Amino acid sequence: MIISKKKYLPLFLIETYLIATLAVFWLGPVKYRIQNDFFFILLIFLYHVFFILGYFFGERSYKARRILKYNFSTRNYIILCFFAFLGSMITYKNATNATSLMPFSIFQDVIKGLTNPAVVYVESKLNYDYVSAGNSRLLNIFYMFFAFTRFFFIFYTLWFW
Repeated sequence: MIISKKKYLPLFLIETYLIATLAVFWLGPVKYRIQNDFFFILLIFLYHVFFILGYFFGERSYKARRILKYNFSTRNYIILCFFAFLGSMITYKNATNATSLMPFSIFQDVIKGLTNPAVVYVESKLNYDYVSAGNSRLLNIFYMFFAFTRFFFIFYTLWFW
């Protein structure tokens, strides 16, 4: 059986992401309490096994047919990419209580979050000002209308893989 790299790349990328999040969960700076470690590990293990088996069975039973009436559109892809990026910037602005949409201090914020995450968390909660959050109310209303584009961008990319 010849394994095609292109067929299994999405599975590999998703599993890499899921395992990385588990590594952060177990080895990260914040220690989470779990009531039953064995049950949790069993559920996560079974989740990964059935996810991989489902992908394999779905890939084997897939018939090579394309829906020809839906062609890839570069214009739609660029528009989705733009709104997904803009939505990410608005989310970053709201999460960090920044005054600008452009994350000029993103690298310093990442380094500060990695070196001392507890202080960053407490500072973000202490610095939250409900009055200043109301100043970007129009931006948040505008964001409501295209917030789904980040997810639609992922689905659109995977559909035309």
